[in-house]
Amino acid sequence: MNNVETLVTVLILLGMIALGALVLHLLNAQRAERLANHHYTPSRRRRNGGKRGPPTSKGPLPDRR
Repeated sequence: MNNVETLVTVLILLGMIALGALVLHLLNAQRAERLANHHYTPSRRRRNGGKRGPPTSKGPLPDRR
């Protein structure tokens, strides 16, 4: 009986590992599909058509003592 119990335990563990791998695969595929459908458009984020503006600093910082 001991050999049968060991075999059943090993089969259950292998089944759980396979099930976990399947869940991870499905979640990864779902995430990859979502990322593939997401389009990045830098021109929509900036008001000047995606061009960089002038630097905001006018010169060196004032000396603070």
